[in-house]
Amino acid sequence: MNIKPRWLQFRKKATSQDGSLVKGHRLEASAMFNAAMRQAESRQQALSILLDQSSQAFSADAVGVYQVQDNSMVFADGRGLTVEPPARLPADASHVLGRSLYLGRILQFTTKGKSEKDCDFCIFLHQQGLNSLIISPLQISQRAVGVLYIAFRRRIKLQPDDEQLLHAFSEAAGNTIHRFFVTEQLEQTVSNRNLELSLLYDLMEIPGQISEMDVLLRTSLNRILEAANCPIGAIHFMDPTDQKLKLSISEEFSDDFQNYLAVSGFSDNLWTRAFIEQEIVQVRNVPDGSSPENPNPKRRYWMYLGIPIRSKNKTIGILSLFSQSDRILSPGVTQLLSSATNVLGLTVENFYFRKHAEDVVILNERQRLARNLHDSVSQSLYALVISADVSEKLLRIKDFPGLRQQLRDLGKVALQGLKEMRLMLYEFRPASLDAGGLVKALEQRLNTVESRAGINTNLSVDGDYDLPPQMEQEIYQIAIESLNNSLKHAEASEISVEIHKESGMIYLEIKDNGLGFDQSTPQTSGGMGMDSMRERARILGGKLSVSSLPRKGTTIQLEAPLTRADVLKE
Repeated sequence: MNIKPRWLQFRKKATSQDGSLVKGHRLEASAMFNAAMRQAESRQQALSILLDQSSQAFSADAVGVYQVQDNSMVFADGRGLTVEPPARLPADASHVLGRSLYLGRILQFTTKGKSEKDCDFCIFLHQQGLNSLIISPLQISQRAVGVLYIAFRRRIKLQPDDEQLLHAFSEAAGNTIHRFFVTEQLEQTVSNRNLELSLLYDLMEIPGQISEMDVLLRTSLNRILEAANCPIGAIHFMDPTDQKLKLSISEEFSDDFQNYLAVSGFSDNLWTRAFIEQEIVQVRNVPDGSSPENPNPKRRYWMYLGIPIRSKNKTIGILSLFSQSDRILSPGVTQLLSSATNVLGLTVENFYFRKHAEDVVILNERQRLARNLHDSVSQSLYALVISADVSEKLLRIKDFPGLRQQLRDLGKVALQGLKEMRLMLYEFRPASLDAGGLVKALEQRLNTVESRAGINTNLSVDGDYDLPPQMEQEIYQIAIESLNNSLKHAEASEISVEIHKESGMIYLEIKDNGLGFDQSTPQTSGGMGMDSMRERARILGGKLSVSSLPRKGTTIQLEAPLTRADVLKE
């Protein structure tokens, strides 16, 4: 949409010597502007029309629009400045732009000579060489939705006809921009709701896939940070032994952030507000770790968001996020994360409840094994002792036929005891890694699942492996997760698994010829299963890499130091 030529032509015909609109042309100008607004297809296009036509109609040097959001004025768009004006201003009578909204009328100012106390925005414009300012509120049904500013290098005086035209512009633009803004808000509400449901579903699904608490918390925190589009976060939980909040898990969480929370937790009552009063804490412009003794010329400022983690109306921890974007402080994000922390609190509670139940099961199992040892192996051992004593007596009296029979019975009792002991040892060890360790377990998996599903499999191993059980378990679980992904999603006809050692490292590679995926697409670049695999690789001190292309298959590679085996043995 481009009506600039017509505006320029109209302006030449419609203006008098003093630059104001000739009486009679104001209605035509207003009608032209209304027609352009009706053709606008988006809020940004409506803003562009308002800015372009206001600049042309009033021969302005700079124009811009602030929109009212969350009791503030947020810069939306502008023309004619080398740098953008302040991003956010107060939407009240304390500020010159807010005063126009408060009074509901057009105001005119001279920027030169204004002090910071009078008008920080005017100081900014004057620094840009702009000396005169006209401000017009954008309203709909007595409700302020924004403000239009028009700035000039020359001194100007707004004429009555120009003021009436500006009022018409502002009224038409206010209605149009507000209509688009409401539509965007509705769309954003639906989007936020979908994002919230997706996040809550993922958080509720994580405990079913991960059994270790540290992995569960790290995976949950990463999913929350992804949903909030925030790089830095941490979770603190109350330590019941000393009743203090302690860092449990974090991402990109430097000592500067930890120190800030440690100090501000007392000086600014952050912990009290979040933990005891169960308040969502928001802090703007948190400085980084530079100090007067160690200044940083590139000092950055952060937004802090602290949300209590609750379980059964009791606070058990705090989720902390730091970002340079104030998006994390918006109502939509805080509501999203508040719902997420509720699920996280329930997950933690269920984990400990399940752990307690598992401890009870383990205790019962130990008691069962004690009974079995008493009823079987211990009695067999006692029978061996008796048989040995009887055999010694038969040997003294040279009753060789009786001794021969007694020795046969002794052998039977010993063999029976050995069988029962092996049975209990088998029950103690994981079934998947029992028969031959990692390699045999993978071979059994490929033969019983992939091969029976009609997939050609190949297992390549370059020697023997003597790894500690925990290391075998982590590598095995990574392999199983990768094989599960291939089986469920890849539609592969061939899968190969290779394990080899080289230069003090152990390598695992799982490759299929399936559908693959586009790694540049966020929705397909990974998921909770991939997060779990990466976390297991981190436990091993190694790293996990994924290579995939659409229709070209997927390759997952793990490399971990064999020196880690010594650590895991301890």
